[in-house]
Amino acid sequence: MKKLIIIGLGHAWNQFYSKVVAELKNQRLITLEGTIDPRFTEMSGQEFAVVRGNWHAARFEEIPSGAIDPDTMVMILTPDHYFVIEELATMGFKQILCEKPLVSRPLEIERVKGLIDVYDLKLYAIDFYLPKTLGLQVMRGLVGPDDPRYGWMSISDPSADFEKMLGDIEGIGVQVIEAGDFCLPDVAGRPYLANDKQIGGMILDLVTHVCGPLYQAGLLQDWSVEATSLARMRSVMCGPLVPVKNGDEVEMYVTALLHAGGIPIHLAFGKVPFERGGLWSLEIRGKKGMYYAGLRTGQPSVLVSNNGRVVTFVLNMTTHEFVIREALLYFDGKLPGFDGNFGAFTASMEVGQSILRHYHRLASD
Repeated sequence: MKKLIIIGLGHAWNQFYSKVVAELKNQRLITLEGTIDPRFTEMSGQEFAVVRGNWHAARFEEIPSGAIDPDTMVMILTPDHYFVIEELATMGFKQILCEKPLVSRPLEIERVKGLIDVYDLKLYAIDFYLPKTLGLQVMRGLVGPDDPRYGWMSISDPSADFEKMLGDIEGIGVQVIEAGDFCLPDVAGRPYLANDKQIGGMILDLVTHVCGPLYQAGLLQDWSVEATSLARMRSVMCGPLVPVKNGDEVEMYVTALLHAGGIPIHLAFGKVPFERGGLWSLEIRGKKGMYYAGLRTGQPSVLVSNNGRVVTFVLNMTTHEFVIREALLYFDGKLPGFDGNFGAFTASMEVGQSILRHYHRLASD
């Protein structure tokens, strides 16, 4: 069994991961070694029983010396991540699973690359939109029957020739438009998203969702940014969307047209001040068919040929379970060529920063 240490026992742990960890413990895939959170003493007895593990520490300095092991997996669920990654690396941990965003400031990307090189880290960057689009990698032939993740999907017609059904790709669109619960309460709980240029904005918050799946599917190659628009809410949480005027304003709604390998790619992502609704989708138009993925948890992806043949792809587990299972495979060397989503993260951030440069360059002309 893989030893696991949890850092940060807040909403994400209580709402999602504690259940998954308990189930994987029952399956004897992991054992909860210990937990780190300064608020631990404020928790109830019931919560204590769930998260206790073998030990608890309020600070890194309190981690038992015998628990520092390069083969132990550490999961970071704190709000800010770079300095936690750095601390763990210097202590001797080498297998780190980290909630999104991997880093909160663009300048930290190169610093993380340096930590990986210096400390020989295996760093797994969580992004739930990658499990949601595993069907796209299957459809593209990048995850096949010899890959252990292939069995995590139900495919209605696995014998179909997916490439032939789709034909040459002629256009791609990705939309992650967060309204309702993912906008107003989210911005209220994380006001920096709308008012802190350093760690806020949709480039840092959402660009990996729209670009990461395209990178993993080999569709984000030789790209260029052709057109962009950036908007913000008139006030932090409400009012109409208005154009971003300068580099000090935080973008809350982004559209961009990319050109990648001869294919137009339209991106739209952001938070909009509506009390209901939202749109999470990825669509690919081929010469002979269409591929569509609903990017809400639990929604299938569908490949439809022009002659009416249909293949559906359905993930057989929650995205939270997926990321832990995939990280276990990655840390154990069972996914050759897989980099723990780090390439998807850095490629997405490069697109995001290029979008910002393109927009502000045109705005200043």
